[in-house]
Amino acid sequence: MMAKDFEVSGKTGDDHVETEFYEEYFTDNEREVEHRRVPVVGGNWKSNGDRKFIEDYSNNVLNKTSWDTNMLTVCVAPTCIHLNELNKATKDEYKIMAQTVSQFPSGAFTGNITAHMMKDFGINWAMTGHSERRTKCGSTDQQVALKTNVAI
Repeated sequence: MMAKDFEVSGKTGDDHVETEFYEEYFTDNEREVEHRRVPVVGGNWKSNGDRKFIEDYSNNVLNKTSWDTNMLTVCVAPTCIHLNELNKATKDEYKIMAQTVSQFPSGAFTGNITAHMMKDFGINWAMTGHSERRTKCGSTDQQVALKTNVAI
């Protein structure tokens, strides 16, 4: 979807944001919610943020926004140590997303966070194949495929 296909507008004074999609974007079949491909947008915090930031940003920005969840999925990807705290601090419409996931389902892999561990904390989204993981951490196509498989 191109940026021109939707409009985001803020209402003055109450920091309320609405997302409104043009009906022309959807085919007749996609206008029915059960057949619609729902666009996903996300914010990756990279290696930034702390507990104070989570509290402030959740209260002052994230929890003051609204959108039609049938029309848009919004993900937020904090650092792994902040996943659970952000999940508790934000409203349910946000999908909290891990910045990576272990390619292994479980085992002796120090520092890895598995899909099962994340799901146990209510984290059902994860990034795989991010360019920074590929260039800076050496992630290969095979590793990305394994991570994607366990994440699904």
